[in-house]
Amino acid sequence: MRSEPDDSDPFSFDGPEIMGCTGCQIDWEKGKNVTLKTIKKQQKHKGRGTVSSMTKRVSIDYFNFSAPPEAPESGDLDDASEAILAAEFETGHYVCEHIIPRSVLYFTGEAIEDDEGEEAYEEGAEDENNPS
Repeated sequence: MRSEPDDSDPFSFDGPEIMGCTGCQIDWEKGKNVTLKTIKKQQKHKGRGTVSSMTKRVSIDYFNFSAPPEAPESGDLDDASEAILAAEFETGHYVCEHIIPRSVLYFTGEAIEDDEGEEAYEEGAEDENNPS
């Protein structure tokens, strides 16, 4: 990520820019992998009347945040890959700036109460500015 303006053209700086992204492999403890969901299904055979159980593991997209698309050797990404990286950057930036610093407040429930109070205050301020 480049977060400083280019010395040759400082006025073209629009904020942080993604230069590349590398994911990492997470070694989950057995039975704790939140990126996979295990579905157990029982089927009854119509002819024989026997019951067989089937287990299927399905990938959950939400938790695959740490697996960005692979960049080609040329370094140029297609529009879809760039959009994915930009969305993941925004999500990661939001988590780092808003969720992590206030994580204890979210855990105790205080952050939710604070957010509601701010919304009520903003609505009251709008009502004062727009008398009907």
